[in-house]
Amino acid sequence: MINSDINAHETYLPRFPRFLVKIERILQTVASLLAIIFPLSIFFTSSPQTTSIVCVITLGLLLIIFTFLFLFTEFRYSMKARYAEALSYIHMAQHIMRDISYTLLYYDNLPMKVIKGMFTEVLTNISNAFSLIKGVDCRVSLKLIKVDPNIREDLDDKERVRYYYVRTFTRDIKSKIKCQQLDQHSDVNHTIAGNTDFRELFFMEKGAERYWICGNIFKKQGYQNTRFEEGKTVEYHSVIVFPIRKDTTSETNKEHMTCSQDIHGFLCIDSKSRNIFNRRYDPELGGAIADALYSVLCAFDMADFEEIDRSEKQLPTGKESDV
Repeated sequence: MINSDINAHETYLPRFPRFLVKIERILQTVASLLAIIFPLSIFFTSSPQTTSIVCVITLGLLLIIFTFLFLFTEFRYSMKARYAEALSYIHMAQHIMRDISYTLLYYDNLPMKVIKGMFTEVLTNISNAFSLIKGVDCRVSLKLIKVDPNIREDLDDKERVRYYYVRTFTRDIKSKIKCQQLDQHSDVNHTIAGNTDFRELFFMEKGAERYWICGNIFKKQGYQNTRFEEGKTVEYHSVIVFPIRKDTTSETNKEHMTCSQDIHGFLCIDSKSRNIFNRRYDPELGGAIADALYSVLCAFDMADFEEIDRSEKQLPTGKESDV
């Protein structure tokens, strides 16, 4: 099972288009040849006029090639530099998640406010990382899955999902202050079935096995969001969502199109700007955080808290695992 997960992951690894690399190498070769031909042409031309023409043509070609190579390098590496600069924020987020896990495992009767505050720090660092990379403000929220207590045990996955809904556990510090009233006074159960991104991720539909991404939700055909049921709009256009889960589906089950998973919730990153998330690097960065959050939330689910009933934070596991 572990080997199959690794093999599946390798198919998603980012790869730079080979034809662009070939073009780069060809231009570098041509530039090198021109640099050699240019001084030699002085000795093999019969007149100053011919020499001048060769020099102008050679220098013009070199200028065009170097301009293209400069722009190509900027395109290829400038964004990567931002990802490198964001590593300090990602490291801090991982550092805090380690501390949360340790606190949950070794301490009893924890105040929920303290733990939630630590999760907020994690999301704030993730927000800072993506904001640095994208050059625009990016919001981050952690949605936990809850189960309607009236759910019937005899229902299949398609029916059960109608009783699963999400609650915003916390956000990054900036958006938390702004959205506090929105999160506390919502009259609608934000069901998984009523939200396109959560629903497609929950059922691992094609194209949403690892993440869900959209550059402009208002132009996505058939997009559903339970915020709209409240008569409200959303303040973002671009969004990328990651499931916080462990896929426990065996290869046999995959052949029969069924899924088994231990799922806790979703890591949501959005922005008012359009089309800012890319499919090459952002899924890997956000996915790394979501995978780390899975272990933390496993510890969270087993911890004891002050003034909270355990059923309040009970999380669903989807279909029972057969692994």
